[in-house]
Amino acid sequence: MKLGLATIGQTPRSDLVPTIREHVGEAVDIVERGFLDDKSSGQIAALGPEPGETHLVTRLRDGSEAPLSREGIVEEMQKVVESLDEEGADVIVVLCGHDWSKVKTRALIINPGVVFPSVVSALAKGRRLGVIKPSPSQIKKAEGQMNDWGVDDCIATSASPYIGDARLDAVKTAARRLREAEVDLVWMSCVGMDEEMRAVVLEEVGRPALLARSVISKIIAEAVSPLSVSAGA
Repeated sequence: MKLGLATIGQTPRSDLVPTIREHVGEAVDIVERGFLDDKSSGQIAALGPEPGETHLVTRLRDGSEAPLSREGIVEEMQKVVESLDEEGADVIVVLCGHDWSKVKTRALIINPGVVFPSVVSALAKGRRLGVIKPSPSQIKKAEGQMNDWGVDDCIATSASPYIGDARLDAVKTAARRLREAEVDLVWMSCVGMDEEMRAVVLEEVGRPALLARSVISKIIAEAVSPLSVSAGA
């Protein structure tokens, strides 16, 4: 069976695909496509946010980060998903926590923008939740978003996963802020955040930490397992 991975950035997602591969096994064919795959640096810069806009953050092929405006992103990702559909993907995942409910496809689509609220709200309702976003511009919106998810007590901070080894210092600073706020649970909301970052959070905060990439990888494994078993039969 074939798993399609659609990113708002560039492929390959060498930071993320190995984690997904660990969960789905070797029988699954993974195909990646990205919105920015064929874009020049100038074109990518032109897609950046307006001043003060709450923007999306993604990873480029060289490992660096790029801020993207939300304007028109759903329509662009529809095209990326359609390309994966045409290549015969059985399951397609959009690798970003934005809500992609308007994106349509023949294949089964996994939408983190629906999956993540369900998981986080189920665990965090009635507790103080700490949220780590990839960009400071997303902090204010995150606190309101958590209220929409049914989580009334939320403290948000940020740490980019796309700044190399400096990400560990950034997440340590974020974690200390959450420790001071005495949170009960931490939501590491960006799929770019990795296990090394979670280890720092666990050490600093001393409370459970949900990692977005781990959550979505487990959901993907559940979605592809019946197909991969039948394909190998």
